[in-house]
Amino acid sequence: MIIYCFDLVCKNLKLYNTIKRRFYYNLLKLKKKWKTKSVLICTKKEEKYFDQFFAQYKDYLVLYKINARVIKKVY
Repeated sequence: MIIYCFDLVCKNLKLYNTIKRRFYYNLLKLKKKWKTKSVLICTKKEEKYFDQFFAQYKDYLVLYKINARVIKKVY
């Protein structure tokens, strides 16, 4: 299981709004549900698709990728 934690970072507000709109529009087209606006969980099979997706926005992202064996919901 792969966990992506990301945050959009831009130099000014106008650019941020433009990038944010495009980013989330394209993320919705990947047909993957996520619980929060900055954390996404995928399977090992989907990893290459998300790596390619995030690579498109690498100039505007702070991205962390976590390989997890077990995830437990606490609450």
